[in-house]
Amino acid sequence: MRIPALILLSLCLLGAVQAAWYAPELPERPASSFGGDGVANGWSDKDSFLAMQIALLVLTAGLFLLIGWLLPRIPVRWINLPHPQYWLDGTRRAATLAAVSRSLAWFGCVTTLFLLWTFQITILANLADPPRMPAAVFWSGFVAYMAYSTWWTLRLILRYQRLPSRG
Repeated sequence: MRIPALILLSLCLLGAVQAAWYAPELPERPASSFGGDGVANGWSDKDSFLAMQIALLVLTAGLFLLIGWLLPRIPVRWINLPHPQYWLDGTRRAATLAAVSRSLAWFGCVTTLFLLWTFQITILANLADPPRMPAAVFWSGFVAYMAYSTWWTLRLILRYQRLPSRG
């Protein structure tokens, strides 16, 4: 789990660099939310906007790392996997939970990357006058993230749905 953890930390650092890089160029009251058509519909002060960006990245990355760290420490009855009696028995438990933790960390990497990308297009939208987010750009990224999320979920379910053949 070291590689995804390092990637998550690197993405948080990249978010801090992104915020510092664009801070001088942003208006004092940047648009902080946009409607589905890309028109700005919410505003904040610049410091809150940038602080929220960094806090959201750190909290998201931290949450995925924390869940992975807690997973082996929580009662088995709270873990919802297909065939838990098989996958979480004494001999397979550590390997199963390590694999799930690793998978969650990679999902955290993609989620944090999606947030970084969303912040980037939000920042670029704020550099226009008036601020406007290209809706097609946002929605294409959102659809890609949802497709990845669906693939990740199905892959995880199918991995534990099938029991190895006993031969």
